[in-house]
Amino acid sequence: MKRAPVAVVTGASSGFGLLTSITLADLGFRVFATMRAIGRRDELDEAASRAGVDVDVVSLDVTDDRSVREAVARIEAAAGGIDVLVNNAGIAVAGLFEDLDVLELREQLETNVIGIVRTTQAVLPGMRARRSGRIINVSSAGGKLPTPMLSGYCGTKAAVDALSEALRIETKPFGISVSVVAPGTFKTAIFAQNRRVARRASDPESPFFDRNQRLERGVARMLAQNHANPQDVADAVVRAATDRRPSRYYRVGIDAHMGAIARALMPEAMYEWGLSRYFESLAR
Repeated sequence: MKRAPVAVVTGASSGFGLLTSITLADLGFRVFATMRAIGRRDELDEAASRAGVDVDVVSLDVTDDRSVREAVARIEAAAGGIDVLVNNAGIAVAGLFEDLDVLELREQLETNVIGIVRTTQAVLPGMRARRSGRIINVSSAGGKLPTPMLSGYCGTKAAVDALSEALRIETKPFGISVSVVAPGTFKTAIFAQNRRVARRASDPESPFFDRNQRLERGVARMLAQNHANPQDVADAVVRAATDRRPSRYYRVGIDAHMGAIARALMPEAMYEWGLSRYFESLAR
């Protein structure tokens, strides 16, 4: 009897990772939803119960070599192999560039970039041996359309895009596809409930303190008015996992599409002027 396809999703305790796990399970995948802290599984368990699906929850910290190796080995032993890896785990620290702490930048790099390297390197030997597999990296529209206040985050996502492009060429001879899913702005945990701000940005001694406070209020207003459906991102991941010929890049969200069109059609100076005006409007 043919086994169900096996998908591993990182950062599955909330947001895109949770929705992706539930959607894949509903389509018949055996899903291993991973997260750093198993104690944060309640939201996922409740969603799985409402959807009437089963999801295996596994502890996996993308910033820890041993955790990744052991989790992947456990999953491969239990399921007989991994067909799809969804690299979704990520963090975002907002703040003007000068207020960013090097440690905060390193933390984003460790999670958003090195974490993808760890998990992907762990699953590639098995995929190569079977000569099939799909790697899906959840990036951001900000990787190609960087925005003020998120320079560190956008920098990590630009790195994800570049890594994915190179990896795609390397793995193609082995029957392994690599796709990038690039969401625009969605009101999920990474930018809403769990939104993180650079420590110095909240320090009254920062020369940008007042400006940071205005910007934070502007971002909060923007997020409150954002009605984009995060399920659209999960659906894009599922397309990358199931399309007969998966695309290299799945852009998701009106702002992601409009931003890409604007950058392609406008002179660079005009595009930058428009982005600056929008940024200034948030600080009012």
